[in-house]
Amino acid sequence: MREEEKLAFEVYTFLDEKWDHQVFKNIKQSEARHGDLLKGVLDHFGIKDPYIATNGQYANADMQKLYQELTTKGSLSLKDAFTVGAIIEDMDIADLDMLMAATTNKDLLGVYDNLNCGSRNHMRAFSRQLGNMDVVYTPTYINKDRYMAIINGDHEEGNNSIESLLTEQEKSDLIFLRQEEKLAHDVYVYAYQKYGHFVFNNISNSEQTHIDNMTGLLIKYNVVDPAAGLANGVFADNDLQALYNQLITKVDISLIDALEVGATIEDLDISDIQRFYANTTKSDILRVYDVLTCGSRNHLRGFTGQLKPLDVTYSPQFLSASDYQNIINGSHENCGK
Repeated sequence: MREEEKLAFEVYTFLDEKWDHQVFKNIKQSEARHGDLLKGVLDHFGIKDPYIATNGQYANADMQKLYQELTTKGSLSLKDAFTVGAIIEDMDIADLDMLMAATTNKDLLGVYDNLNCGSRNHMRAFSRQLGNMDVVYTPTYINKDRYMAIINGDHEEGNNSIESLLTEQEKSDLIFLRQEEKLAHDVYVYAYQKYGHFVFNNISNSEQTHIDNMTGLLIKYNVVDPAAGLANGVFADNDLQALYNQLITKVDISLIDALEVGATIEDLDISDIQRFYANTTKSDILRVYDVLTCGSRNHLRGFTGQLKPLDVTYSPQFLSASDYQNIINGSHENCGK
C-alpha cells in the first residue's frame, strides 16, 4: 500500500506537469499526506519502508511497470489523464477493501478507513471531470454497484492522520513534554547569557537535541507543535509560562540559584517522564523517553557537580530521595548510542 500511494502521488505529479489541471494539483497533495500516513504506520510497527526517493522508481517490479503504463496513457490526452486518475482510485479502493477485511487491528482499520475515504473523494473528482467531457468511467477493480454508490455520494470528511494511532493521553504527554524541553532549553540559554558558565551552554545544546527528538515524534504522528515559531521564553501553556517566569526570577539572583534551577528542571523532567512511561506501549515513543531520561540524568549530575564545589547540596523536589541518590552516584551515560 505504501508503494501504491507513492505511485498515485507521482503519477498525479507527472499529469499535473503535463496538463496543469487543478484536480491533479489538489489530489497529489492529498496523496502526499496518504504517503506520510503510511510511512508513519510502517515506523509504528517497525516495518522497513520500501520507498525509493526518486520519482517513478519502485522496489516492486509490477508497480514499476504500472507506473510506466499509466504515465504513457495519461500523456495521450486530458481525458485519458482523468481516466488514469479514476483507475488509480478504483484500484486503491479495491485494495483497501481487501486489507480492511483481512485485519481486526483497530489502528490499521482506522488508517485504512481514512485512506479509503480519501480515495472515494478522489474517485468522485475524476469521475466528475470525465462526466464534464461526456465520458463515463467503467470500473475495473470495484463492482459497478460500489462505484455508483461512491460517485453518487457526497464529499466525505476523513481524519486522514496517523494521529489516530495515538491515545489522547499519549498525545497530551507528547505535547506537554515538547514544551517542557523547550522550557529547559530557554532557561539554560538565559542563564548562560547572564553568567557565561559552560554548563548552561553545554546542556542547552543537549536540550535542543531533546527538542528535536520530540518534534520528530510530533511530525511523525501529525500532531500540531504547540511551540512552533515561539520565541525563547514564550509558551502556549500558561502553567509552563508561569513556571518559566518563576525560574528566570530565581536565575537572576545568583549563579548558585541558577545552578539550583537547572537541577530542579532536570528533577522535574525525569519525574514527569517516569509517569509518562506508564501511558504508552509504543516502542518509538518509549525509545525517545529513554533517551530523554538518560540525558536528564546526565544533566542532573552536571548541575549537582557544579554545586558541590560551592558547598551546596541540592534537595530533590520531585524525585524520591533514593532515585535521586542512585542518579547522582552513577556515572555519565552514553545516551542513545
